[in-house]
Amino acid sequence: MNFFWKRADNKPSHHGSSIAAMIRSVARHWAKLDEPAIGKLKAMSRKITPSATGMTARNKDRLRALDDPDRVHALLHMPERLRTDVIRAGEPTHSLAVRLQTAVMCEILIMVPVRLRNLANLQIGVQLLFGHRGEITLSIPSHEVKNGVSIEAALPEKTAELIALYVTRYRPLLPGSEGIYLFPSRSPAIAKSHCGIRDQIKAAVRNVAGLDFTPHTFRHAAGKMMLDENPGAHGQVQQMLGHKRISTTIGFYTGLEAKSALAHWDASVTRRREATVLLAPRKGRRK
Repeated sequence: MNFFWKRADNKPSHHGSSIAAMIRSVARHWAKLDEPAIGKLKAMSRKITPSATGMTARNKDRLRALDDPDRVHALLHMPERLRTDVIRAGEPTHSLAVRLQTAVMCEILIMVPVRLRNLANLQIGVQLLFGHRGEITLSIPSHEVKNGVSIEAALPEKTAELIALYVTRYRPLLPGSEGIYLFPSRSPAIAKSHCGIRDQIKAAVRNVAGLDFTPHTFRHAAGKMMLDENPGAHGQVQQMLGHKRISTTIGFYTGLEAKSALAHWDASVTRRREATVLLAPRKGRRK
C-alpha cells in the first residue's frame, strides 16, 4: 500500500483503494491476522482511499452524451433494432443468436437496470420466471444483490416477447444451452463471464448508438433520464436502482439534475410570459 500511495504522489487513488481492499481480505481470511493487525491495515486503507463523492468524472462524461435526444433514441431503440436485423437475416445461426443475446442483455438493462453480476447469473426458472400466458417476472432475492435489496419486476410485454424469442429459437444454438443460465458459457454449469458480457455490450452500444457504455452505465443512464424528466424524482430513482439510502442516490446524481431543473424553470418562465401581456409603463411615472 505504501508503494501505491507513493506512486500516486502521496494522494488517495481508486486503484490503491482496490489493492488495499484485497490486502485486507487476504490478511483476514487467508493469513488469519489478529484484530490489532487488521485495524492497522484498515487505518492505512482509509488514508489511501479517496473520499466518496458520488459518480466518477468518467461516468459523468459518458452520460453527457445523453443530452442529445438522438443518442437517447438510439439507445432506447437499440434492442428492437438488433432484433429486426436478426429476423431479416433469415434462418437462425450461431452468430445471429449472439446478436440477439446482446439485444436481450441491453433490453433487460434498460427496463430493469440490474448490476452486471445479477445480469450474468440470471437462470431460466429461477430468477427469470415464465408465466402461462407469456408473461415473465424477474425475481432476484436479497442475498444475491450487492446491497441486500431484492428485485422483483414484471417485465413489459415487448421485453417478454424478445426474451421468449431468444430462449426458444436462438439460445439453443449456443454452446452450453442445455443448462439453465440465460446467457450460458461453453459449460452448461457456468454462466457467461462478466468480461465477455461487458465486452459484448460495450461493442454493440458503441456500434449501434455511438455511446461509450459499460453494463453499469445503464444504471446511471436510467437515473439521469428519470431526473431529466422530473428533476426532483430522487425517491423514484432510489427505488428503481435499489439504493438503501436516499443519500446514496442524491450523492451520485447531485449536479446532473441541475441542467434539467433549469430547463424546467426556463420553460415555466416562458409559459408565464406567453400567458401574460407586457404592460406599458404609466405616463408620469418612472419605468
